[in-house]
Amino acid sequence: MRVCLAAALSAAAIEPLRIKGVLPAVFTPFSDDGQSLNTEVVPKFAQYLNATGVQYVFVAGTTGESLSLTTAERMALTEAWAKQGMKVITHVGAESLLDAKALASHAQANGAVALGCMSPVFFKPANVTMLAKWLKEVGAAAPRLPLYYYHIPSMTGVEFMMLDLIKEVEKIGVPSFAGVKYTGLYEPRAFMDFEQCAEYAGGKYEILCGREEMSAQALAVGAQGFIGSQFNFAADLYEELIRRFPTQDYLAVQDQALALLNAWGGGSTGVNGNKQVMDFVNLDMGGARLPSVDASKAEVAAQQQRIRAWCEETKKAINFEPYMCKQSTVVV
Repeated sequence: MRVCLAAALSAAAIEPLRIKGVLPAVFTPFSDDGQSLNTEVVPKFAQYLNATGVQYVFVAGTTGESLSLTTAERMALTEAWAKQGMKVITHVGAESLLDAKALASHAQANGAVALGCMSPVFFKPANVTMLAKWLKEVGAAAPRLPLYYYHIPSMTGVEFMMLDLIKEVEKIGVPSFAGVKYTGLYEPRAFMDFEQCAEYAGGKYEILCGREEMSAQALAVGAQGFIGSQFNFAADLYEELIRRFPTQDYLAVQDQALALLNAWGGGSTGVNGNKQVMDFVNLDMGGARLPSVDASKAEVAAQQQRIRAWCEETKKAINFEPYMCKQSTVVV
């Protein structure tokens, strides 16, 4: 009886989440010295995200500095976010297959609704067959959760076409495979690949846009779900972009979204200016963990002034005031 039940569960179809809208790849809060997690910030962080309309979070991805964290720290983050009532997608990619499987099993046991998994980045898979076998092993550790391959070749150096991976996944059988978090949109063939993956087998798999600065382009090829780092502080701005698409008016919102990226960028080498924006909305993410470094007080002040100026311009340009601008106490 138990064998039959296990077989039935493994054979059950795992459906993609079918996300509509944006979800942040959340930052990881540290202590002031960057040496330990500060999960006490998570409840306040979750409240802020809820106020911008966020329901899902992508935990311990690239934005969350996953490979700078221990396995225990990554597990603690999943637990902390799941306690907030958020729908948690846990990134479980690791250099060790055993670590990835442990993270997947833990995520399933602690309330995650799905998994993301990038490939190893040092001993890389030689071809899509090896990558599909890796995903099969990881997925088997959490058979009830949809599994999304996290495609980010700029960081992993793994540059396979995702359509080829999907076909290989089907060939070898990865029951929980649900789609791709497609962050490699800077690659020359990416948008054609993205569209082909989204349309494959009548839209069987969910292809999520992982580059928020290219949201308008992704909308044009049919993207409906978006995962990005700027959604930590400006999710409602991007939801406004989606709402206005495909009218000509959406381009003005895209312009302001890109202007925000420019406003927080341009800091010293090694400074995570993106994460630093959370100071603007009164959420302390703590100190940097090497090899990242902290910004100087002067850099923080200059960035906040640029963002406040951006807030004023955005309100005029698109007749919309993002929540981050209302929440901040920074004045010009």
